[in-house]
Amino acid sequence: MKQIINGLGIHSAISPHGVVQITGTNGKGLCARQVEADLIASGRDVITLISPHMTTFRERVRLNGCPISREMLGDIVESIANGLDSLRVREIPPTPVEIAFLVALRLRINRGLETCLVIEAGCGGATDYTNVFNRTIVGLTRIGRDHLDLFQDLIALTREKVGLSNSGGILVSVNQLTEVKDVIKRECESRNIKIEWLVIHPDPNLSPHMQAWRENQALANRLSQLVVTQNWKLGNVDRRDPWRFETRQIGGRSFILDGSHNPDAIQLLLNSLRTLHLSGWTGIFGIQVRKLYVEVVELVLRSGIFKKLILVQGCRGDFVSPKRLSQLIDVPFFCANSMRNAIAHCLTTGDDNIVVFGSFSLAYDFERALHELGLGNAAIPADDIDPHQPWMKSL
Repeated sequence: MKQIINGLGIHSAISPHGVVQITGTNGKGLCARQVEADLIASGRDVITLISPHMTTFRERVRLNGCPISREMLGDIVESIANGLDSLRVREIPPTPVEIAFLVALRLRINRGLETCLVIEAGCGGATDYTNVFNRTIVGLTRIGRDHLDLFQDLIALTREKVGLSNSGGILVSVNQLTEVKDVIKRECESRNIKIEWLVIHPDPNLSPHMQAWRENQALANRLSQLVVTQNWKLGNVDRRDPWRFETRQIGGRSFILDGSHNPDAIQLLLNSLRTLHLSGWTGIFGIQVRKLYVEVVELVLRSGIFKKLILVQGCRGDFVSPKRLSQLIDVPFFCANSMRNAIAHCLTTGDDNIVVFGSFSLAYDFERALHELGLGNAAIPADDIDPHQPWMKSL
């Protein structure tokens, strides 16, 4: 990645001053949004690189809390187009997520290097495409079992995540599992990385979803404070971000939209559904192959809160087929295949208390399906939904 950055002439953008990187497995996006809000409240110009996007690619690069405009994206891509075009001959050309990172770096040069840069790392750490900075501030959210499909075990996963930090840098971590904590300590000591531990005592009055939100908020506040040591202020982030236990009323039915896709997040979702004291949930469920989908399905079945599951296959990413999912479940199910069919089924069969979950990528299908069904008043504007393109499938 550094070679690409140098080739595009944007190497000055990787100055570590004002850069915050966030890694881990659970809650990275929420943490990044809170850091962004804190820095904006403190009067800083802020670029945020976040993933995944739900309806438009522009969501991945945010400027002062909003996705960059079509015009801004067009201008930046045009300014680096020749350099990107020359990379086509490489054995492994830049991926769409790497292009988003390059767009963020180019934008930082355009805005000035005093602009803060908040980066939600990808699945990796040491080998992540964003690991091009020296002596930065790194935040570590809770490390769970998600992404274990890419690593040998939890220890290897932890080493990879900590590898985003480097000598002379600062790593701020929430409390972790004992075996994870031991690895973090050893890695930081051997590589001259300063570590700070945040211990957030649980509040019995909060739901599991809000407990996790509170932990990541505390981490974000500390990261922001390290960047802005003077005139530091707390920013406000909506606790109900899109597709994080978001509630919508559609056709007289109540839908909860949640992007939970790993076992720990799914467990939080199930616990939060129980706190609503409603029975007979209908689940619209789809999940990607690279996730721990068998374990997720087992959690869903053991919960006993679903009277029916509607199985869908998202059009973005490599999803487990409804046929394969149907072989794993022992509750009534309906293979809808498309999100449009799933929503129509719920509205025509009298299902209520519906939760859509399993992947943030389902948001694209959901919003588009509402427009196709003539329910655009319950969806985001059609102009904010990118047309489906084959090159985006890998996202």
